[in-house]
Amino acid sequence: FFSRAFGSAMELIARRAAFDVGSGAVKLQVADVDVASGRVVRVAFAAELPVKFALDWKTHGRLSDAIIADGLGALRALRAECAAHGAR
Repeated sequence: FFSRAFGSAMELIARRAAFDVGSGAVKLQVADVDVASGRVVRVAFAAELPVKFALDWKTHGRLSDAIIADGLGALRALRAECAAHGAR
């Protein structure tokens, strides 16, 4: 956390990470966020790793062990980026 003056008020800013697991990719955004408003002040890092969940589902009627492993691998890699960019 850190504070900064903004106009006549102080903002409490925290570094946060958000994941988006979609049908074709896993995305990460690490940003500085105003805690009170939830507003993103600055994006520090963003990444996207392709994982073809939807294609696998359409092909097999379920998520195969291989695509689950790919998805978990993508999440692990992006979690490491969270730590590298100061998000817990």
